[in-house]
Amino acid sequence: AGRTWYSATASPVGDGTVLWVARDVTALRRTADALRESEAHFRGILETVRAAAVCLDTRGRVTFINDAFLALTGWARAEVLGTDYFARFVPGGDGGDAAREVFRAFVAAGDPAAMPAHYENEVLTRDGRRVRVAWDNTVLRDPTGAVAGTAS
Repeated sequence: AGRTWYSATASPVGDGTVLWVARDVTALRRTADALRESEAHFRGILETVRAAAVCLDTRGRVTFINDAFLALTGWARAEVLGTDYFARFVPGGDGGDAAREVFRAFVAAGDPAAMPAHYENEVLTRDGRRVRVAWDNTVLRDPTGAVAGTAS
């Protein structure tokens, strides 16, 4: 039961006649709704967990960061989302280049086994302090199964 959803297209065919084509998109709509609900649930968990959590895309840009990580580092969410994680948070004079290359190798492998399940490193805070953090890493995949980034 429930609603049936259609996608309709209208095309003029001459003499004021319009050809209407309707396609049942109910299954597609339900799948999209389920995906949105699942993503909201996932974000809700990461937002409220009392451990630092951050998600990166395949280029190492921050796509998600929770309140615990922000409190630990002193940054505001708007200052961090979309930025290069390695340049912002990885200590060292190389701007995080060495760590970024290791990350890219994990992503390129496309194999969750290639990424260490547990990792420990220092992160830079906004005021320049170094804080040691232990991570549990997960490979994130898009709906096609391709590697989309990581969650730690």
